[in-house]
Amino acid sequence: MRMKIRTHLIVLICLGLACFMNPRLVAQTLDDPLELIVLAKPRKPAEPYKKQYDFHKDWDYFTYNIPIWDIALSSYKGRPDLSYLEIGVLEGRSAVWMLENVLTHPTSKLTAIDLFVEVNRVSGEDIKQRFISNVKVAEAEGRTTLIVGYSQVELRKFPSIPLISYISMDHTSLPTFWRMPY
Repeated sequence: MRMKIRTHLIVLICLGLACFMNPRLVAQTLDDPLELIVLAKPRKPAEPYKKQYDFHKDWDYFTYNIPIWDIALSSYKGRPDLSYLEIGVLEGRSAVWMLENVLTHPTSKLTAIDLFVEVNRVSGEDIKQRFISNVKVAEAEGRTTLIVGYSQVELRKFPSIPLISYISMDHTSLPTFWRMPY
């Protein structure tokens, strides 16, 4: 009698406005690709960070997804030489969570790409300085590379693909389209 092995492919669903409507971590079986098994749903943890960071109270697009990220990234926690790319870091909410919870080995690296444009009358330079300050609070300046520029230009310069990547650019498509270099 042959034992049937059930394999799961984990998919993190968090694209554009879908993040706000119905984000969840799901698994799909290879036996039945249409079957979705919900592994985690979003909720904001009481204390999402270990340290005091400087975050704008109205710009929290991330912490409600921590339970999903916690499960999806659990096998990577503390791994040496782990490379993580984040495109669209704003003030660093998800980046510092990764530094505190996943990129904990001294050889792990964070690469951040952002244009740092003005948001709600806060200058891009102020947002960039807030990101830099938050990385310093996380004590990860030596493991963090900040690239200011268009991701579609900067990614072409990468020598290798990071193991984990998170894309969280502008949450509307029109401003992103307007900024695309032709």
